[in-house]
Amino acid sequence: MTRTQPSLDAPANPRETCTLRITTPTFNAEFITEVDAGPCTRPAVARLTTRHDGTSCDCNGRCLVIDPDSPDTALSAPWTEIVLMCTDHAHEYESTCGADMTCPASTYEVLA
Repeated sequence: MTRTQPSLDAPANPRETCTLRITTPTFNAEFITEVDAGPCTRPAVARLTTRHDGTSCDCNGRCLVIDPDSPDTALSAPWTEIVLMCTDHAHEYESTCGADMTCPASTYEVLA
């Protein structure tokens, strides 16, 4: 994974919001560890772009399977996943995954 400075060709859109969900821990983790509290509506400050081609994205081809019940029948074309993150989600990502940025198909960038 590569880390880049803000990109001049893709300026941050002030109306773009975080694409992740808000999760809230529960008091009884034995049954349900967290509750989905809906989409995050905070402004995006970072972007994670992953180019899924089946090999360099570390998905071992699972990202190209259209029908999981018959994985050998048809494969989709390579595709790009874009995740926008707010300040809290970006901090969480950097503290959990930031040290292990080894996926060559992913780019993490801070939006200006």
